[in-house]
Amino acid sequence: MKKLVLMSALLFAMLVASAQSGKRDLNNAYNHYSNGYLDKAQAAIERCLQAEDTKNEAKTWMYRGNIYLLIADSKDEVYKNLCNNAAEVAFESYEKALALDPGVSVSMRIPTPAMGLKICSQMLIQKSVDLLRAGTDMEKALELAEKAHVADRSDDNNTYIYAYAAELNGKKDIAKTNYMALVKKRMKGNIYPYVRLANLYKEADDTANAVKVVNIAESMFLTDEKFDVDMASSASLIYMWAGQNEVAADIMNKALAKDPDNHTLLINYGTELTNQKQYTEAEKYLLKAVEMKSDDIYANYNLGNCYYNNYVDIMKNIDDILDDNEYNKAKEFAEGLLAKARPYLEKSHQIDPKDYNTLLMLKLVYSRLNELDKLNEVNEAIKALGR
Repeated sequence: MKKLVLMSALLFAMLVASAQSGKRDLNNAYNHYSNGYLDKAQAAIERCLQAEDTKNEAKTWMYRGNIYLLIADSKDEVYKNLCNNAAEVAFESYEKALALDPGVSVSMRIPTPAMGLKICSQMLIQKSVDLLRAGTDMEKALELAEKAHVADRSDDNNTYIYAYAAELNGKKDIAKTNYMALVKKRMKGNIYPYVRLANLYKEADDTANAVKVVNIAESMFLTDEKFDVDMASSASLIYMWAGQNEVAADIMNKALAKDPDNHTLLINYGTELTNQKQYTEAEKYLLKAVEMKSDDIYANYNLGNCYYNNYVDIMKNIDDILDDNEYNKAKEFAEGLLAKARPYLEKSHQIDPKDYNTLLMLKLVYSRLNELDKLNEVNEAIKALGR
């Protein structure tokens, strides 16, 4: 009987000691945090997660969030290396604290989960942006952007980066939802939610929604008070794709009136006009782009492409011309286009001898012109690229 009582007393003492251990580690974690000993603070708070009396306390998780946030933000490499994903650990800790007690508050520099999550959000979104720029781990970039978005849904920049990362990862439904949230809010200062959402609708062949988005963007970014040339370029391309050519031309002409030397604007618009088979108009813009920068590969290539595509379209239908005089005129005009295309494509090749698209175009031109020596040279250059 005495043995049983003794064992019960011993077990009770062990449980009390265990409970005291959790509370003691929690106090130690706080003190080490306050004194800047982040390695000791980390070790103490992790022990708290194993103790029965502290592992389910909101305060424990708040302490943990604050400790890991300091590790993430530390300039000391020793502390920085304590955890390679400290901002994520802090995020998860604040989320846990919030779930356990939405009203929790502690006597620390960051007293509430909401405040901690806001700071986490800034760190996480920056890491996501760094990965997106590097193009090294797109899935991780999306994961971080999603956490940043969850941590602070009020930040429009977070929402945009989350949508963009989702788009790059092929999660187009997530991208659309979040771009649309920004468009509905009439987000200012950033045209890209509008541009990217309109282009996603374009990819899906959803003309009505693409035009709807551009209409909203136009009312915000293409007014007399505020006229964004880049938005004008994107809007005009969508309108042209939707068959609203007059609207597209009007916007583009306004853009060029405000920025007549915008080389990119000229190339983009001229190229889209080529795609729409409006070759005469395309030539006008692309010629101006070449005149402005004669050594620009895109201007030269796209002008040569414009002439060549016009040539091909004429030759496709030339056999339908029954009148000999009209047939000869059409053939002569088409051959003139082929001759026009050649020097611009050769210039493009001179600028970048390894550009695959230029080589393919030259292959077509030399084949049509029956210039076998030139054709062989191009074929060898293509083979050298391993294509």
